[in-house]
Amino acid sequence: MEKLLSASQVADCLGMHPKTLYKALREDRIPLRFVRTSRRRIAFRPKDVENYLVTRQVNRTGGGIRKRRKQTLVEQLSRKYNVRQIMSDEEAKDFFKGIKTSRTEPEWRRFAEQTDTGSE
Repeated sequence: MEKLLSASQVADCLGMHPKTLYKALREDRIPLRFVRTSRRRIAFRPKDVENYLVTRQVNRTGGGIRKRRKQTLVEQLSRKYNVRQIMSDEEAKDFFKGIKTSRTEPEWRRFAEQTDTGSE
């Protein structure tokens, strides 16, 4: 005579509480055969549990459809409004150092006064 597995042992193997196993069996959500040992207790043949686990085994190959990862709010807004990254203060200073202004500040004042009056 073969030894049987208790409901708590099978539930532990399946990663669920024994009450959940009983409910799943009662609602016929788990196609697992069992033996009634008494009015309120059930047990499982090891071969039946093994067959159940083998039929439920999933081999993943990685060939399925990939979901897009969730974007952060910043990523969503930058994509929506086509926002680019902003230079840091040091980067901006380096950028402006490379640009030579053609006019000094007094020249700019004269230029501004001339444009206000309409002549250059």
